[in-house]
Amino acid sequence: MSSYLEERLREAAALGNLEEVRILVRNGVAVNAQNEVNGWTCLHWACKRNQTHIVKYLLDHGANKGIFTKNRDLAAHLTSKKEIRKLLGAPEVEGGDNQEVNNLKLLSGCLGLLFIQWESTHDKAGRGGWMGTSDRRGSNKF
Repeated sequence: MSSYLEERLREAAALGNLEEVRILVRNGVAVNAQNEVNGWTCLHWACKRNQTHIVKYLLDHGANKGIFTKNRDLAAHLTSKKEIRKLLGAPEVEGGDNQEVNNLKLLSGCLGLLFIQWESTHDKAGRGGWMGTSDRRGSNKF
């Protein structure tokens, strides 16, 4: 029954339902309980959904901002609101929108993958083509 209530707390936090969050916390539901599959707590969900009022309440009632998800994300990594990042004591992101940082992570990951693919199609002398394609003379096509 307690895992059911913990899941209800995570859902109420995500939806911004402060009254339900209060009731569940008042009745002893663990604010730092992590989902078995992804490791998210109610604080992770409140941050992801930018529920500032829920984040404030959870922090005031013992939520641990240092808990990592299974993907190694802290709650502060999941929000795009400056105010929430400040509540969590996280450094400010230039431009203020954490989505920009997430986009850069994705872009750098894609560029790294492209470099690895390009590198693996070339021999030590640098011959070969992009993704294994080259013209008849062996020059690269880009």
